[in-house]
This record gives sequence, structure tokens and C-alpha cells, in this order.
Amino acid sequence: MKPMKAVLFSSLLALIASQTIAAQAVAAEGGPQCPKALPVTQTVQDLPSGFKAYQEGNPPKAADGTAIPLPLVAILFWNGEPSAQPPLPPAAQSKTALTWKFTPAQAQNLWMACAYDATALIVATKLPATLSSCTVTLSPDGQMAAGLACQ
Repeated sequence: MKPMKAVLFSSLLALIASQTIAAQAVAAEGGPQCPKALPVTQTVQDLPSGFKAYQEGNPPKAADGTAIPLPLVAILFWNGEPSAQPPLPPAAQSKTALTWKFTPAQAQNLWMACAYDATALIVATKLPATLSSCTVTLSPDGQMAAGLACQ
């Protein structure tokens, strides 16, 4: 596993287990919004001779081969673009929410990433430098991102 994938995978496991998300959209007050689902397709390139590729719904595909939207699992934050460094840990954690607090220096280069079920792909965006904190509310079972409020 590549370092970024290993870091992201262990961070996701530590922060939020992968299950299905509540139907509501996840929006940041005055900031970017994570799509509640992300259409993803995966293909095998350069299949070795004598091998066949199989897919067991990870990520799932419709019968016609089109991508099926994968549900949002987690919202994570980085000091800088997501890369080999791990995401920032939350400052506070409960059964209903995770809260991150940002220093003014962090806020200058703060990135938010949206992670989805059944894929190592994430989508990320730079956040406004005016933010001092973000709280991710969790689904009723405490396992999935269900809302986002940033100040």
C-alpha cells in the first residue's frame, strides 16, 4: 500500500467506520460542501496474459458498467494539501461530533478532504483562511459524517 493510502486508510479507520450515510447533504457554513456521494469507476490497465479481472462491488457498478455514487464516509482536514502527511487530529471527539480547532497559521493553508465508502479516492479543497474551527456531526450510530459547520 502506498504511504498516502496507508495513512488515509488508518486515519479513516481510527476516525470513522465505513457504512452508509444519512440522506442529507453535508454543507459547511460559508465554505465548501462535500458531495454526499461521489461517482467512481475503477479499471484494470495492462492485465497480465492469462488473467481475468473480477469486481465484487468495490466500488459497486450498475449492470451497464456506469459508476454508482459512493456514499460520503468522512470529512478530514490537513495543514496543506493532502499528501504523505497524516490528516489533522480532531481537538475534541464525542459520540455525536468531531471538532477541529485551527491556529491562524494552519488556517492560511487549511485543506478539507471528503472520503467515500469503497474507494481510496478522496476529493479535497482549500478552505478560507478565516476559519478557526470545524465540527463534523456524526450519524445517529456515530459512524459516519452527517453534517459540517465551520466558523
